Amino acid sequence: MPNLVRTKSSVGDFFTYLVIQKKPNIIVEFGTAFGVSGMYFLSGIETNKKGELLTFEVNKNWAELAFKNLEQISKNFKLTVGTFEENIEDCLEKNRLIDIAFIDGIHTKEFVIPQLEIVVKHCNKGALIILDDIDFSENMAECWAEVSMDNRFISSLKLGNRVGVLELK
Repeated sequence: MPNLVRTKSSVGDFFTYLVIQKKPNIIVEFGTAFGVSGMYFLSGIETNKKGELLTFEVNKNWAELAFKNLEQISKNFKLTVGTFEENIEDCLEKNRLIDIAFIDGIHTKEFVIPQLEIVVKHCNKGALIILDDIDFSENMAECWAEVSMDNRFISSLKLGNRVGVLELK
């Protein structure tokens, strides 16, 4: 249901703020859903007049709707119908690294940890990695507790009970 995948405007505003402050070249998002979070990322890209959003959604119907929504904000995105894991190598051009990543796919430790490993491998130093729904379940709370203490990250921030932000060393 749409209410289960909706981003609150205050969280979205935070995403836009991060983009404006960080001025990323590449933002990667997976779990596009209807494109709401992506629209906030694109708003920051448009403000900066710089950057590109690479977004991944496995649900074809949601991806079609997301494309229309994202297109209303900016043309600086590439939406891939498929998984991040199977498509990131083809979508991320040689020598381009991620500056901001948003992990919003399947909210279990078993999925998030391997996804985080792939993201870290493709990140610039100082990249921001955002995890959504860190309070989704006891399993996700355990996942957040583990990754927020990982020594590869210089800092971690818990935004309310839903969003976690990691800063790569």
